[in-house]
Amino acid sequence: MIVVALTPFHRPPRRDDTLGDTLAGLRRRHPAAVIVLADLYQSGQHYVATAADDVLASYPEADVRLEYEAEVALLELVAALDAGRRAPRHVLGIRPPDLDAVARPRWDRVDLDARDRFLRDVVRGLGRGHWAFPIDGGRVLPWISARGCPYDCAHCSSNPDRAVGAPKTQRRLSPSRMRDDLAALAAL
Repeated sequence: MIVVALTPFHRPPRRDDTLGDTLAGLRRRHPAAVIVLADLYQSGQHYVATAADDVLASYPEADVRLEYEAEVALLELVAALDAGRRAPRHVLGIRPPDLDAVARPRWDRVDLDARDRFLRDVVRGLGRGHWAFPIDGGRVLPWISARGCPYDCAHCSSNPDRAVGAPKTQRRLSPSRMRDDLAALAAL
């Protein structure tokens, strides 16, 4: 299985050339793999609700469209494939019942120096002023301590998976998990 992120910046459901080329290359290189196009939503205001069929029509190289939070749904999808079942075309993500139980990113398995070089190259290639996205040698790694938002700001799309009329919510890591996560990041 190959999981590829579909972000709002790809302007779904329209086909983004770079993402399309990436998917086409993955399909050529791994013809038997199940390619999952997932928005990997965790939190924040950027989300574009799109019909799974429309997204998959724009990206025929993908087999599955996964919406919302992915951790639980991906594990279920892997189990189904391992059991010989066919992948569904559309999977709705499932909120992890306990954020503390979600595995930390395995930064120890990532070549962080190569990642840093890649980010510097991307920013340099944007053609923007050096002040727009300064990467000045310090390492920055993402860390999210909460998902969702309890407020009803008109511009925000947090909690896109909530039922119509349901209140917005925010879930947080426990203070001890936050401390442990930050200590693990500081040790890198």
